[in-house]
Amino acid sequence: MKKGIKKLSIKSNLLIFSFCISLIPIAIITTIYILHARSKLMHHQLNELTAIAESKRLHVRDLMEIVKARTADFSADWYIRHNIEKIIHGGIHRHVVATHLNKYLSKNKLLLYRHLLAIALADKSGKVISSTNERLIGNTFSDKDMCMQMINKDFGNTCSGLIRYYPFLDTNCLLIASPIISSHGNVPLGVLINFYDTAILGEIVTDRIGLGNTGETYLVNNDRLILTESRFIGNAPLRLAVDTEPIRKIAKEGKEMVGIYPDYRGIPVVGASAYIPEYGWTLLVEVDKAEIFEPLKTLTIVALITGGICGAVVIGAGIIYAVSLVKPIHELQYASEVIGKGDLNYRVNTRRNDEFGALACSFNIMADELAEEIKKNEQTTKRLQEFFHTIKECASMVIITDAKGSIEYVNPAFVKQTGYAPEEVIGQNPRILQSGKTSPERYKQLWKTITSGGTWHGEFVNKKKNGKFYWESVSISSVKNDDGSIYRFIKLSDDITQHMQTKRRLDTQNAVITALAQSTTLKDASTKILRTLCECLEWEVGGMWDYDLKANALRCVDMWHTPKRNVPEFEALSRQISLSPGIGLPGRVWTTANPVWVVDVVPDTNFPRHVVAQKEGLHGAFGFPIQAGNKVLGIIEFFSHDVKQPDDDLLNMMSSIGKQIGLFMQRNRQKNKSAICPWPLSKARLW
Repeated sequence: MKKGIKKLSIKSNLLIFSFCISLIPIAIITTIYILHARSKLMHHQLNELTAIAESKRLHVRDLMEIVKARTADFSADWYIRHNIEKIIHGGIHRHVVATHLNKYLSKNKLLLYRHLLAIALADKSGKVISSTNERLIGNTFSDKDMCMQMINKDFGNTCSGLIRYYPFLDTNCLLIASPIISSHGNVPLGVLINFYDTAILGEIVTDRIGLGNTGETYLVNNDRLILTESRFIGNAPLRLAVDTEPIRKIAKEGKEMVGIYPDYRGIPVVGASAYIPEYGWTLLVEVDKAEIFEPLKTLTIVALITGGICGAVVIGAGIIYAVSLVKPIHELQYASEVIGKGDLNYRVNTRRNDEFGALACSFNIMADELAEEIKKNEQTTKRLQEFFHTIKECASMVIITDAKGSIEYVNPAFVKQTGYAPEEVIGQNPRILQSGKTSPERYKQLWKTITSGGTWHGEFVNKKKNGKFYWESVSISSVKNDDGSIYRFIKLSDDITQHMQTKRRLDTQNAVITALAQSTTLKDASTKILRTLCECLEWEVGGMWDYDLKANALRCVDMWHTPKRNVPEFEALSRQISLSPGIGLPGRVWTTANPVWVVDVVPDTNFPRHVVAQKEGLHGAFGFPIQAGNKVLGIIEFFSHDVKQPDDDLLNMMSSIGKQIGLFMQRNRQKNKSAICPWPLSKARLW
């Protein structure tokens, strides 16, 4: 048999397998039939349960109307109205009247209806003054709210729907109340309350005819407590909570439902709900799902057997077909695994003349081509590894982007310098490093150069992750494909911050020396000095302060600001205000004879001008003394709209410049044959 199977071609095996697969529709049709039968049965049962629920709802409503009418009739009884009026108005015979009224209620009313357990008459305050149950007399009725509602109702009205357990009757009771009106006028006297055994509802609800062995009908109140007896759980009324899907749906949406859901036992049931809003009750009719679909059990078994046979035939045919294919497939799989592990010399050996033989030949050809391609790729990979190792070890910062400028790679030198981790910048644009100190035109010229295939060289200020600025010398080039199109850019840069700081320091010192050389007095040079220092050091406002010996205070003698930063109120206040030593930025510099840096003057408690500074947008500040030897001759202060962190290099440089200005003043005074100020540090004069 095995030899016969092996002689078949793939085409023949496919035909046999296709014939076996044709048995699948038989199983599908059987399954569809069962599902259809299930759907029809489900639809029928839901309609039947809905009809039962609607019928019982009407029955419950009719019953409630009857007991309400009885209660209204009792409250209209002339004898009851006449005697309760006597009791209420008092008198020496009120107890005798109450006794006669109790007997009248017991003999002429209570015995009329077998489910009527007790009758109570309450006055307008809710106190029971007469009843068929002596335990009630004299007590204030616990449901006073319902009684008080009836006091304000017209004759013939009733209040109903309250079901509760009453110890004096030792059972659950349904209360029906009706107002008692005086026989001599429309004057409310009290309330008549009938206590009915809840069995009166149970006779309707617990009638399970047509509900099978597991069906039941029960009522649930708004507190989600069952009101009638359960078929499965004893002593359930007002003790068993029912939190099933129909109850939740009515509570949330006010909508009834039919369908399959778990009941209060957690067992799947087919059920229907009917809401009785006037009493706040929900009536549920339910039958266990297993019982509903019991008639389909035999049909389901037949369908499973049929489907199993068809499946077995199809599986058998599939196994036979697979056996004829498994060997060549395994050979190809094994060859793929061997080649995948690196043995590129392995080839498939087959003598088959069918489709698998042709496939094996094609596989061997592909393996030859793959071996050649892998060899080339290994050579390329080696060159790339060497290239990236060089970039990784490069001391310069390296950024590689795609043609759109999105970062694809940064080397360790970049990470060390900027503080950004590779995953924080990959996919970002290099503009995340921009400090705002380079003009947009410069960036446009850079982009134009590299997108045209050129190389851009230059210097600009960038910003680290921690917010600090740094200078870098940059070279950006484009990387092109064989067709000349640009697909990457590579940026090489070196940190030249130290070099630029040294250059800035020398430029600033030279500018100050030049300003001093072009002036005869410091008063003539003050504006030049302030302007030079602001422009060179990138501060926006500068001021110079002198010490008034007579007033023992510091006064502003000159101020300069950039054209873009106009601070009229701050300048006016600075020229007007006088500061004692130790007060404000100039006072602190004067007292310490050292440079002072303030990160933000607005919240600084020792800066009298902080309100105007905040109004005109000034924050960062620093000041340094003008010194000659160990004497402070004046103070220079600077301000910026930015909150700036202390710069030790800048403070040291400005301390040196302050001494240069101080020497200029000293030489100028000697030329004018002025005496050197004999006062100590805190009492030197500027001019």
